[in-house]
Amino acid sequence: RIDLPKAYLEFYVRPGEWSVPSQTVRINASTTLLKNLRGLSDYKFEFDLSKFDPIGAYSLVISPFTTDNQTLDFATSGKRTYSINLARDVWSKKDVTKVSPLPVHDYLSFKSVEFKKYPWEGKNVVLLTDSPNYDPFVISRILNALDAAYLTYSNITGYQPGIARAYKGKLTIAEMTPETVGCGAACGYLGATGIEIQTPLFLRLYNGVRDHDQFDEPLFYELGRNFWNYGKYKQILEGNSGNSKWFDINTTGFAVFMRYLVTEINEIPIGPNDGPNKPGLEFKQDMLNLMIAQRDSKTDNFGTTFFSTKFNNYGFGVYGFWSSLIYYFMPNQNRDVYVRDFLKALSNQRTPTSVAQSVDNVVISIGTALGRDISEEFYKGLNFSDVKSF
Repeated sequence: RIDLPKAYLEFYVRPGEWSVPSQTVRINASTTLLKNLRGLSDYKFEFDLSKFDPIGAYSLVISPFTTDNQTLDFATSGKRTYSINLARDVWSKKDVTKVSPLPVHDYLSFKSVEFKKYPWEGKNVVLLTDSPNYDPFVISRILNALDAAYLTYSNITGYQPGIARAYKGKLTIAEMTPETVGCGAACGYLGATGIEIQTPLFLRLYNGVRDHDQFDEPLFYELGRNFWNYGKYKQILEGNSGNSKWFDINTTGFAVFMRYLVTEINEIPIGPNDGPNKPGLEFKQDMLNLMIAQRDSKTDNFGTTFFSTKFNNYGFGVYGFWSSLIYYFMPNQNRDVYVRDFLKALSNQRTPTSVAQSVDNVVISIGTALGRDISEEFYKGLNFSDVKSF
């Protein structure tokens, strides 16, 4: 008797240039015996593909045949590999209206230098590129995702960024060289319109959408910088405490968290993380698990997590930990309402005079959004009671 054969699909893009999103996706098959007649068997392999898995070239791998888990020793029993190409309707295909580059625009960079850029205008967002020769359909899909994310940010935060960089009053995202970008790989104004992104990172987004229908995450993160009501939350999260660290953790943690929430709400297939090259949803799950690990820890507390760098080895830092905290208490339904109510409650908290009060403002605000007190869960259940002495 031959065991049911095993098979899997593997999508693999090796790590290389930053502008080419790399990852490994493996999807195991469910195998069914259809018939067995005179020693000849027919099997059916079924794969649970989701709309978030990349499209493109896959390998179908059929493992060696076995009997009682022992590999059969004959010529045709070895591993077999077949190349196949998987396609599907790309994200939001029916809603995409193709755009074309507009006449060249004089753009004043974050460093106050003028550049000639080609505008691609969406409903809420305008891309400013160095070349007019990008594929209009790919750019349109990117704009569609960014427009949807912008609208979700606006609805949840109840906030409209001030105008810092804009085109016809719309938020601009400018492609820049590594030498001319405002800061880092990408950079966004806090509480105001304007994002700049290095060309290699922009190409990572563009190539991922074009080739695999996956959207790289940094611009969804940078929108979180634009929609952060800096002055209001600084009063609530730093106040007179004399310590800006918790405020800074919330500021960047908000952007990390919101990049996942807005793509989740709009069902945008996110690309792989560019650190460990993990698929986006797998990396997101690792982030969610941070708070589970904290809850189960026998030694970790607030001081050794939020006020340390221990999670840097995972590629998260304390900002991913803050994101995990907000997700930890998130209900399964009406998730956007939960976050909206949390931010609204947070904006109405007292001005703190200590780190302990700053943290308590967040705890109270989560509880308000949920309609219940979470103090016991936060301070004792998650081992954060030490913060009360900060």
